[in-house]
Amino acid sequence: MIFEKSISSDDGCIALINPNRYKSVKDEMPSSEEFLEEAKTAHILVWGAARGNWNITISTEQDCAGEFQSIEGSLISDGELIFLTHEELIDASNYESFPPEAYNDRIFKFPKGMYICKVSMLFDPGNISESESLESKKTHFYIYLKETEKMEKALESVHWYDFDRFV
Repeated sequence: MIFEKSISSDDGCIALINPNRYKSVKDEMPSSEEFLEEAKTAHILVWGAARGNWNITISTEQDCAGEFQSIEGSLISDGELIFLTHEELIDASNYESFPPEAYNDRIFKFPKGMYICKVSMLFDPGNISESESLESKKTHFYIYLKETEKMEKALESVHWYDFDRFV
């Protein structure tokens, strides 16, 4: 295990981001198209999580067994990564530099390189209540990063998240 973090999300979207390469959209709500453009360059990996408090584990040692569902995409690390939610990305767009200092506790050191990133959802979203997600100590999302020589996959959609509800 490399890193564990609990992320609270009011609107249900979590992103793992290379803070040195991600291009924040000034004064706008990031759309699914903007997320996917950044995903094509391996600067961000984003997925839906529903409303709740989500425990995330990142590992480079082993993949996870027993997932409910998973997604894969490429991600570049320049030595650090950051977790932010959709609402925090909206907030971050109002600052001159990305990420704003207010989110420094979300940054963690990670070896430089290109990675295939597998995000495994370890619960059935139809069978978990908001109170269960807020009170649980177990891992909800397990992220396995495997170093690779080249970019292999880009997200083609933002899985498990409905951007249309903001339109």
